Amino acid sequence: MEEKLEQTGGQSMNNPKIENKVTDYQYKNFRLEYFTFQNPGGPEIGEYAPDFQVSTLDGKHIKLSDFKGKKVILEAGSYTCPLYVNNIKPMNKLADEFPDFIFLVLYVREAHPGEKQPYPINIREKQLYASKVKLKDKENRLILIDDISGTTHKLYSVLPNWAYVIGEDQKIIYRAEWNNPKSIKNVLQGIIIDRHVYPVPRMRIPMLPRLLKVLYRGGFVSMKDFFPTIPKLIISRKKLNKELNKQRIERNLPKK
Repeated sequence: MEEKLEQTGGQSMNNPKIENKVTDYQYKNFRLEYFTFQNPGGPEIGEYAPDFQVSTLDGKHIKLSDFKGKKVILEAGSYTCPLYVNNIKPMNKLADEFPDFIFLVLYVREAHPGEKQPYPINIREKQLYASKVKLKDKENRLILIDDISGTTHKLYSVLPNWAYVIGEDQKIIYRAEWNNPKSIKNVLQGIIIDRHVYPVPRMRIPMLPRLLKVLYRGGFVSMKDFFPTIPKLIISRKKLNKELNKQRIERNLPKK
């Protein structure tokens, strides 16, 4: 039974022998070391966006290349990710303001799993989690569900709430390690007038009530795991922003 669970990325709440990090992607409890802040990886601006095939909530298979010839905004998120949930309303508003752009959400691994919502053991359970975002959080964008192994998530970096703006030729126009709807809006406005801008990603931190509410979706364990990491998280975020700023200066990319 343990072997089967490990192969599927599953979790047994009754078996304490299963380690916290059950695969190279899924984890039982949030830890900062599961995220790479210094070199998060993923395609850079000007590079082609890696193609992928994922499923929708109704089980339809979709490829990124299906949208070739259209401009795409792709954001990563999950039901237990406070950053993503905090962005849903303003991102839905942007989708209404820019109807000529395709807005997509890639549903990735749970950012803060816990006893109430553990990591999914199969794709059907992951679809169920993703449906909660649509029903409870009023997510209006098309939700694409990554596989249990995080194949697509890994292609674009395993940070929990990145965003990419992808051009008609499938090249990366803009990437944000932390999605910020205001920055995305600036980029889209620039595209319309043929003036590309590259704002440095700034994490849009939820207000405390929303932060607690989303963390509690995982359970008390999620909250207990998260709060001790805040000092290191702040330091890691500052280091990443400094590095991104340096890269933009070196590449002579205008911020606004």
